[in-house]
Amino acid sequence: MKLLYHFSPGSLTNVYVLGPDEGGDALIVDPGVMDVPLLELIEQHRFYIRSVLITHEKEAHLRGINTLLRIYDAKLYAANPLVMQHQATPVANVKQFRASGFNVVPISLAGYWSDALIYRVENLLFVGEILSAGRTGETINTYANALLVADIQEKIFPLPPHTIMLPTEGPPSTIEVETKTNRDLMKSH
Repeated sequence: MKLLYHFSPGSLTNVYVLGPDEGGDALIVDPGVMDVPLLELIEQHRFYIRSVLITHEKEAHLRGINTLLRIYDAKLYAANPLVMQHQATPVANVKQFRASGFNVVPISLAGYWSDALIYRVENLLFVGEILSAGRTGETINTYANALLVADIQEKIFPLPPHTIMLPTEGPPSTIEVETKTNRDLMKSH
């Protein structure tokens, strides 16, 4: 398994590509951009994007979808069946699904936006904006924040401590680091 990372300075977002070591069918998470450097990175590793995981339907995370779908025959996975006028497979209520040869576990958290999902693939956790190094995502009120924090503590923190969290915005982290240092989660204790 090979994980590629691309930062988009235009939208200030991270894009992740996951595929087999030897190349082949791959998945991409939150394609906020589909520019020449990202395309070259994908092609250099001999990947073909077959799956697109959408963590949250925010324009900054989706700007590259139209271009990506002109290049690759990819299937979209999201909380909702329609993403930017494209059909998506809704996975918010499934326990697990296969995408580009990987077992993917979608995790939804109360308190955050209804279209937001976290995806777990082995020891990787694609968290979108829900959780990032040292912070939680923004919610609409304190009640929603309390629900989000409770869900993170119940559904995310029990995962192995060395699980790698890959946010759409900000640097990566691990479960272990977040349980010890995330100020937003510590405020709730």
